[in-house]
Amino acid sequence: MDEKELFLCIQKGDIRAFELLFHQYYGVLCSSAEKMLQNAEVAEDIVQEMFSKFWAEREYIRIENSLKAFLFKWVKNRCINYLKHLSVISSYKDAVLFSNENEETEDFEEELIIAIYASIQQLPPQCQKVFKMSRFEGLKHKEIAETLGISVKTVKIHIGKALRHIKESVKKPID
Repeated sequence: MDEKELFLCIQKGDIRAFELLFHQYYGVLCSSAEKMLQNAEVAEDIVQEMFSKFWAEREYIRIENSLKAFLFKWVKNRCINYLKHLSVISSYKDAVLFSNENEETEDFEEELIIAIYASIQQLPPQCQKVFKMSRFEGLKHKEIAETLGISVKTVKIHIGKALRHIKESVKKPID
């Protein structure tokens, strides 16, 4: 069965076709993610999450090139987002540690993550959806616009609004 046939079967809900896809690509996707992240456990989590989301959203996924390229791109984007997430947390940690040597790092990281997610939940629904698709799903502005039926400019406006809101929310002292 070629990639197109396999994908069509998966879109129709054929669990065996999905299992075939999973077994065919799971190992190489994990290896690719591990090279980027230098962490096997996180790499496996990202690939498992990607397959789970792939199955859940199979009816809405559009693949323009190859299925293999699509899967690798999805995992790569998730890895990049994870690394960005670590970078943001690290920079906030460094800033707080510099200003307050006695702050417990793990407590701060947890509070920061809670504050960021709480801030995201305060966004208007469409803005929240666009931001999550961009930052958590790794979709490009054009992909988000096509999926939601809005313009690329509107996507950029929503993301800018979300980032400003999050920055302002995180600047406030955490209770």
